[in-house]
Amino acid sequence: NTFCGSSPFKDAMIRSQTGPSNECSNSISLSACDFFGHGYTYGGHPVACAIGLECLNIYEETSIWDHVKLMTPTFQLTLKQLETHPLVGEVRGEGFMLAIEFVSDKATKAPLGTNVPPATILANECMKNGLLVRSTGNVVVLAPSLVFTMENFQELFSKLKASFDSFDQIVYKELPDLPRE
Repeated sequence: NTFCGSSPFKDAMIRSQTGPSNECSNSISLSACDFFGHGYTYGGHPVACAIGLECLNIYEETSIWDHVKLMTPTFQLTLKQLETHPLVGEVRGEGFMLAIEFVSDKATKAPLGTNVPPATILANECMKNGLLVRSTGNVVVLAPSLVFTMENFQELFSKLKASFDSFDQIVYKELPDLPRE
């Protein structure tokens, strides 16, 4: 497997509370939230750009996009089956990035009103099962490595199913009147 490293030239965040002598934060007019954020991810730094270009070369040399095209149906079609789950409103995405949206009512797409955001509940259960996903409130995002094999996907699906089983127990305990079919 080929992996591209990461560059330390990513993002900068400046807060006025960082210290009384922080000349940089004192020279920036901060907004009402007292925060200035700026991203550099491949944003023009020559080292980061060189790394990005080399990653693109590696992707081309290893035909990674052909691999992704070949494996995408396995990933997407399997996860699309989650739309039959009573609390999943939609599974959407492209290639190796899919989002699962949680709803309390499939017809109205009303959000699931758990105390902890539903995607966070699932993400926590996934973490317990050794699967890393991203929680964004009512939507959980899965973005496996571009070099995932059939065996890797089978492991992902197994861990996700176990996580969904735990998710169901947690959510239905908190909100027992939600639809189960």
